[in-house]
This record gives sequence, C-alpha cells and structure tokens, in this order.
Amino acid sequence: MQQTILALGALMIIMITALNHQKSVIMIQEISYIREIETAALDVAKFRIESILNDTGFDETRLGETTLPTDASTLTSAASFGQEPGETVRDDLDDYHNFTETGVQHTIGDNTYRFDISYSVAYVNSTTGDTTSTQTFAKIIMADVVSNDTVGTRVARATWSKTTIVSDDL
Repeated sequence: MQQTILALGALMIIMITALNHQKSVIMIQEISYIREIETAALDVAKFRIESILNDTGFDETRLGETTLPTDASTLTSAASFGQEPGETVRDDLDDYHNFTETGVQHTIGDNTYRFDISYSVAYVNSTTGDTTSTQTFAKIIMADVVSNDTVGTRVARATWSKTTIVSDDL
C-alpha cells in the first residue's frame, strides 16, 4: 500500500514538472513571436514615416515655394494641423496629424502582419527639443503602430518618430 502511494506521489510530481515545463516553453514561444511582431511594427513605423517625409511638403503654406521662409509665424498654426477641408490628398506633413491607417499589412518571410497606425504631428522647439504649439522651422511626426493580431493576451506595439526641418527641397 505504501509503495502504491509513493508511486502515485512520484507520478504526480513528474506530471506537474512536465506541465510546468510545457507552460514555460509556450510562454517563451509567445514572447519570441510577440517580439517578431514588434520588430515588424517598428519596420512599418519607420517605413511609413520615411515615405511621408519623402512624399509630402513641410507645410501647406510653403507648397510650390522655391525660397526658404524667414518667418516661422507664416507657417500653419498647430491648431490648424490636419487635412484641410475639401483636400483629398495629404500633401504636407501636418495633414497626417490625428490620422489613422487601419489594416496596414507587412510581410516578413512567410508571415503577414496587420497593423493600425495613428499619427501625430507637432512643432519642435529648436532650443529644448520639446514639442510646442508655436510655429517653428522643425516638425516631428510620430507613428504609434498597434498589431491587429494578439499572441495569447499580448498585443505588439511600437512607436517611432522623426523630426524634420524646413529645407530648400520644398
């Protein structure tokens, strides 16, 4: 009888150890997979911001201009950031303020991930590097990327920003 109880106890210990090991393996796989999705989210954020900076002008008031502005107060006020009424194309940087893209796909190897991207734009104080509502010759665009897919209870998220200054390639 004692040997049977000892055998059952040993079997229970082995089963609990095996279950804990399996749980650890699954958790490591989830973390590894979520890191892969976070890397994809960061890639998407960098790519989208670079595309926006390459494809749009610095400011609506400067589109088509061939000279550099000398007075920052002539630029769009921060309160007016966002796409202009009636405008169908995002042609300047601040048109992306409070803009969200949904279902953006990104493929790495055999995996395709889907993300939602929220943008914000602000002026940057050249002395402190902080954002400001006062017009300056520098703007920062920020992209917050969130995965549409979950791994267990985890959701991948990445944020990327880049500051640009007004230049002669208006």
